[in-house]
Amino acid sequence: MSDKTIAQSSTSLDAVERRNPFPGLRSFKYEESHLYFGRDNQIEIVLNKLVQHRFVAVVGTSGIGKSSFLYCGLFPTLFGDYQTDYSNKWEIFTFRPGESPIKNLAQSITNEAVKNNPELDPEMTFNVEYSTLTSSSMGLVDAFRGKFDKYQKNYLIFVDQFEELFRFKDIDTNTTEETLAFIKLLLTATEQSEVPVYVALTMRSDFIGDCSQYPNLTNAINKSQFLIPQMTRNEKKAAVEGPVRVMGADIDERLVQQILNDVGDNADQLPIMQHALMRTWDYWEQSAIHNEPISTGHYEAIGGMKTALEVHANEAFNELNDEQKKLCERIFKTITIKGDDGRRIRRPTKLSEIAAIAERPIEDCIAVIDNFRRADRTLLMPPQEVPLTEDSVIDISHESLMRIW
Repeated sequence: MSDKTIAQSSTSLDAVERRNPFPGLRSFKYEESHLYFGRDNQIEIVLNKLVQHRFVAVVGTSGIGKSSFLYCGLFPTLFGDYQTDYSNKWEIFTFRPGESPIKNLAQSITNEAVKNNPELDPEMTFNVEYSTLTSSSMGLVDAFRGKFDKYQKNYLIFVDQFEELFRFKDIDTNTTEETLAFIKLLLTATEQSEVPVYVALTMRSDFIGDCSQYPNLTNAINKSQFLIPQMTRNEKKAAVEGPVRVMGADIDERLVQQILNDVGDNADQLPIMQHALMRTWDYWEQSAIHNEPISTGHYEAIGGMKTALEVHANEAFNELNDEQKKLCERIFKTITIKGDDGRRIRRPTKLSEIAAIAERPIEDCIAVIDNFRRADRTLLMPPQEVPLTEDSVIDISHESLMRIW
């Protein structure tokens, strides 16, 4: 984002309530694109790969910001009437594979359809989309053929955290078969030219070797991938200062330099930096006098990057009663697993399954989970504004929480 854009954003805040511009552990949302800084120079590279090959794999280490890059870097460019040979209009379908990638893809298509036409019956629409996707390897193309004839749009399938395919495929034979069918759906759609279907995915780089089981997927990734680089010191500086300036506030230069030194060159520290900045902002807002700049005093008061996340998680934990603390331990053990190779990974789990494993009512589980997904915490997902049901999938916001708490 340019200085001019920052200035315009800051000016518009006169009539708008200032809010915390840092997301914490979770990824940036598309709606927060104006708060996203640091990777402007990389957007065009990925965009060219996507348009040329109709496919791009954005690969990188945990915590480097893959999802945020797509949501706040690529999406705004596409929605800005980015022209292809087919159209300058885009519709984007986002989802994570989970244990049933084709069902989750069908649900994503259904959600967009119902959002665009509230008169549609969600269950019936899902059944139609799922049936189309599972009918043949051209299922994804067929799902958009009629839509393209009517609306003349480009269709982007965004598969976030693609590595979930490899985590869940060995659970049972059906999952393994569905993984194969899902990959074939995606690749077939990108190889035809009748309907403009594009595929973008994000994947942790330590899972790249798992793709070799699927030769066609390997070829597609070899042709069009982007290994997201470490942010430079100047890019991290922009990520710290930019959101503060957008919100019309100031941050002391000494604090900026201290944060950059604390982050160092470890990509895993970026979400922890965002979390520490979120906490620092909250503390500054509560204690600031006469609009003083955010300073090292505010940063140190929340524990800095070294302890802010651990302290914050402990705060949430210590607010629970003894029974809730026991339930909390069961919940976190359910939604994280250790792989055969020793890698600690997330295991997004339906609330109904969590309740069954913990042998507790769903309402009890919600009470604990809600304490960790408050807007000022964002330690668990989905976000606070999303009502929880038995089918809600509970997940930690980022792997860094597993390693620190």
